[in-house]
Amino acid sequence: VLLATGGGHLVYLEVGNGTIMEVKHVQLEYEISCLDINPIGEDPYRSQLAVVGMWTDISVRIFSLPGLDIITKEHLGGEIIPRSVLLCAFEG
Repeated sequence: VLLATGGGHLVYLEVGNGTIMEVKHVQLEYEISCLDINPIGEDPYRSQLAVVGMWTDISVRIFSLPGLDIITKEHLGGEIIPRSVLLCAFEG
């Protein structure tokens, strides 16, 4: 589970065996507008990536899970504010 709370807080939780455990928490410099951890790749039950959209700098960032280490950051330019994102693997 990936949660975005006020103030740019991003929290990664794992649920199992009747417990919820906080794995990682990071503070981002801007408010989070949207996020997704849809599993892509070999394991259909666990995501290796998280994508996060940001309000203020109008960017989308990709983080590795579970450590929430940033892989890349892409500025969208103009006035395109990310309001929803989806991780998806295309065939081919």
